[in-house]
Amino acid sequence: MTAPGIKFGIVEKHQFAAIPVAKADGSTGMLGFDESAAIFGHLKTQGFVDAKGKVQDALRTALKDGTFALPKAVARHLAAALELMRKVAGKLDIRNADESVVVKTRLRTHIQQMTVAAMQTAARKLVAFRSYRVAMRRKSSSRQNIRSMAFRLR
Repeated sequence: MTAPGIKFGIVEKHQFAAIPVAKADGSTGMLGFDESAAIFGHLKTQGFVDAKGKVQDALRTALKDGTFALPKAVARHLAAALELMRKVAGKLDIRNADESVVVKTRLRTHIQQMTVAAMQTAARKLVAFRSYRVAMRRKSSSRQNIRSMAFRLR
């Protein structure tokens, strides 16, 4: 289940506009589109997102290391922005693609196991078919035949 309004892996300009902030008069309000656009622009200039807003590995690394920072103008909203960025960035585990290992299967063993499994399935179906086979009486009604089948299947 995903949270409504969150596209994983994509940051939008208005994504941070709904962050609650305390105003000077003591009331709470929303961060607003202008500040949200400033945060988005900062992410783009730092290389954390590309031109379309797709999250890059640099952002995941910065979030994981704790080195993510915002410009001074919006730095007081860092905690809320970090929480939102963690949701958007998705999985923070970054793996090196050069370290991947190709695993070869033992084809002969694999085919033997598949054949054995297929034979066992066929044997089960044959036993099930033979176990529930009911001899139909020629001269009795179909209603009696159904009753006799139900009685034998119990």
